[in-house]
Amino acid sequence: MYFQFCFGITRLALILVMTLLAATPNLAAPVEERGARQGVILPNPPKPGSQAHKILKQIAGKIIIGPLAVSGAEIWWIYPSLVDSFLHTADEQGIVLHTMGDEANHLFSAMSPKMPMSPRQKSMMARSMSSKSTTRMMMMMHIPTPLMVEYALTRNMNAPA
Repeated sequence: MYFQFCFGITRLALILVMTLLAATPNLAAPVEERGARQGVILPNPPKPGSQAHKILKQIAGKIIIGPLAVSGAEIWWIYPSLVDSFLHTADEQGIVLHTMGDEANHLFSAMSPKMPMSPRQKSMMARSMSSKSTTRMMMMMHIPTPLMVEYALTRNMNAPA
């Protein structure tokens, strides 16, 4: 009876996850469509048709827009030559942006073993590794923004297998 209960819960969770994945739109354009473009995340994008949206689209030129379904943010893929003027115009419009740098594909990279750790970091590592349940521990190089994490975790979830 316990086995049937666990199996039922597992099956229900699997169905829920599959439904959520199927219902979520593709979060970003495939790499081959993006070409040499830079990603700019708009946490609170202007509404389509608004004056701010029209101005940004005019400055950005031919763009590819991908929604980030969890946060409601958008990622705009813009040609690098237009990014500076886009950032300036967005700032004038009062729109907050996050540009994606080279770290976008390596968000969860570990700190180099050769980098010195502070006494606090060493203490944290020692305490974590002293637990019998810990198998491995790594310090991250930098802490990414939540929107970058959302993009990294969901960007290819609707891509064909």
